Amino acid sequence: MKILIIVPRQKDTNRVDYDYLFPLGIGYISSVLKKTGHEIDCLNLNHRNGTVEELVNDELNKKNYDFVCTGSMTSGFHIVKKIIDAVREHGSKARTILGGDNSDE
Repeated sequence: MKILIIVPRQKDTNRVDYDYLFPLGIGYISSVLKKTGHEIDCLNLNHRNGTVEELVNDELNKKNYDFVCTGSMTSGFHIVKKIIDAVREHGSKARTILGGDNSDE
């Protein structure tokens, strides 16, 4: 399967911002999926300029993904919602998988 993992921005901005903690869970999931033979691409929104919608659309136009995975803590819900909405509006047949932590500790 072709899977796109999207690391959401930690701040609500359209600019590159390296001041964040990388979500290790996404790294673990990516590693396991690669090891089991899946084709994995990662889009880290913290490392790109542009709106969530622009960046997600650009990435989805590159390849026909089966799944798009993302997630965040509860405090990042508004950015994750932008990602999910962009995937749904893109028109690709990629299904979304959402994960995360429900605490802000």
